[in-house]
Amino acid sequence: MLSNMLDKINTGLKFFAKKIKNSQHPVENVIGVFILLFAAFFVYWSISVSSIKSIRGYTLYSTFANISGLASGSDVRLKGVKIGSIKGTTLNPETYMVEVQMEIDGDYKLPADTTAKIINDGLMGDKYISLNMGVSEKNLKHRDFIKGTSAKSIEEIISSVLFSSGN
Repeated sequence: MLSNMLDKINTGLKFFAKKIKNSQHPVENVIGVFILLFAAFFVYWSISVSSIKSIRGYTLYSTFANISGLASGSDVRLKGVKIGSIKGTTLNPETYMVEVQMEIDGDYKLPADTTAKIINDGLMGDKYISLNMGVSEKNLKHRDFIKGTSAKSIEEIISSVLFSSGN
């Protein structure tokens, strides 16, 4: 496989060398080839060092009354470790509940009574979904629904403390 790839690269280089040699502007062509090679290397490097990876696994759904601040691409965590990500959110026009689609890494088998909760990552941090494992013998399958509960926002907590202290 490596020798086949090297043969293709060698053929490509011979092709470009022939084109540059027969060109009226060989310097510009050489510079253009170097720019293209640099751009290709930069794209390869940026993908290899980034933490972006597609998660191959199964899809779960959960419904919440409010997801304020939760967005596509947010983490799905189990015991603080990322095991998935949010793929999308939709508002159900009949129930006005928000349906969240999660992609879970296939290495993690979750019990059928697992629940989901929206959590703030610190005081001002992003929101993510925290999964709480159940004890069921059966595991969740692709496209299953799990019960979701929304965490109180910081505004709701401060409001309840301020208004409850007056009583």
